[in-house]
Amino acid sequence: MGSLIKDIIEQSGYFGIFFLIALENVFPPIPSEVILTFGGYMTYETKS
Repeated sequence: MGSLIKDIIEQSGYFGIFFLIALENVFPPIPSEVILTFGGYMTYETKS
């Protein structure tokens, strides 16, 4: 599940995070803490 979330965020950026959080509201077994942790980590690791 972690690699799927990471792939979605890498491909879609902030829209991917928005989509996953919206999906979490419809399908409760996905904890939003996991999504936000991956999003925060990937934002930190991004090199510009």
